[in-house]
Amino acid sequence: MKPLIVFLNGTSSSGKTSIANALQELYPTPLLHTGIDWFYDMLPKQAVGSGPMTQYGYRYIMRNGLLDHIEVGEYAQRLIGSVVPMTGVLIEHGSDIVIDEILFHGERRDFLHAYADTFADARAYFIKIECALEILEAREAQRPDRHRGVARAQFYEVHNHLYSYDFTVDTGTTEPKACAEMILDFMAKVPEPQAFAAIRARKKHAL
Repeated sequence: MKPLIVFLNGTSSSGKTSIANALQELYPTPLLHTGIDWFYDMLPKQAVGSGPMTQYGYRYIMRNGLLDHIEVGEYAQRLIGSVVPMTGVLIEHGSDIVIDEILFHGERRDFLHAYADTFADARAYFIKIECALEILEAREAQRPDRHRGVARAQFYEVHNHLYSYDFTVDTGTTEPKACAEMILDFMAKVPEPQAFAAIRARKKHAL
């Protein structure tokens, strides 16, 4: 049987991790959980945000208390280059995975096509995680581990890739566990997802 991939794409503070955790709890067999936070956590904490070591990692440039842009250092670039290949190794070994990701040009995470190619031999669902901007910003303000303005910076980019999703959930109106249940119900009804196959086909046609 092909490995299962549940790919959650949404902004920071949109609830992806909570949905991923709920999917792990609800799915009858183990789902590995990987994604942006898993890779971020490989870096020392002082390499993300501000301070001298951020020159190697992710330096958040703030203006008037809000994120203006992100400078991606050498070590972060190496890490970014490892994301899709490392995910591919897990798939090659037959792992079922839930991935929470942010497809965001501002952090050079513009590798949707690379993911799609890596998922060619997997049953991969492309799930859109929606949430209203005002809700994202309210969550961001309440969380001490978030930089103000990150969600806004990502909001207009994360779904701006012109491709269709297999399924969409809105965490502004639905709790994470209910979102996970909706995703699992969709997967049961649609055993053959189409979104990533369509991305591969469109890329091939464009070559």
